[in-house]
Amino acid sequence: MYFQQQVYSAPATEPSLNPDTCIAPFNVFVNCVLSNGATASYKLQYTCDNFDGPLATDSGANWTDSTDIPAATATSKASFIQTPVSRLRLVIATLTGGTLTLQVRQGLSIN
Repeated sequence: MYFQQQVYSAPATEPSLNPDTCIAPFNVFVNCVLSNGATASYKLQYTCDNFDGPLATDSGANWTDSTDIPAATATSKASFIQTPVSRLRLVIATLTGGTLTLQVRQGLSIN
């Protein structure tokens, strides 16, 4: 299993995480968990931009909002992404009273 986790405690456009696009079939489970009495407004975004070059940055990418975890999400949510994406990130508009944890898990290739 390939696993990444970040814990956030303040509003921000967070740096992106990169799933392994070489794993086939591409399946990513994304779990966003509000803890410790947190109240929040956030969204999940993803991009298909190529990040291979040295000048590729989050700010230069074309981001798409998730329909599973859209803008103004205020509860813990999960999403299952089956189309290859190069990066994903959270945009946290508000976060008070606790933390928001982003968990990303991929299975290994069956090829």
